[in-house]
Amino acid sequence: MIEPAEKTGMRNAWGRVAVGYDELWADRTLLFAEAGLDLLDPPPDAVCLDVGCGPGHTAAALARRAAAGETTGVDFAPSMVERARERWAGVERLQFDVDDAEQLSMADASFDVVASSFSLMYCYDALAALS
Repeated sequence: MIEPAEKTGMRNAWGRVAVGYDELWADRTLLFAEAGLDLLDPPPDAVCLDVGCGPGHTAAALARRAAAGETTGVDFAPSMVERARERWAGVERLQFDVDDAEQLSMADASFDVVASSFSLMYCYDALAALS
């Protein structure tokens, strides 16, 4: 399937702003993600996924809550994943990969907990991302 030009453009745009977004904006949205994760209350040994992780703030907060589990953050912009890996290097049980919310490479039911902060609105096909 050929990727729509709009989606390619969105990936490229996020790739260009990874560091700036992290430095200027990501901390400001974290309080909302933290509130959502408080409600989610994942078990300490949960296997967790953060879809559309950007520079990794929500994934890192999820990893703190599921400290005995494993947390993976995925984003479709390689520069965002690179920034997340740099920022959160050394945090145990936390990894980041390039993947697409609309067609995740992971098998269904691979995770106990799935979170996503501020990313669904950027999906070209939100229904595919939700499925």
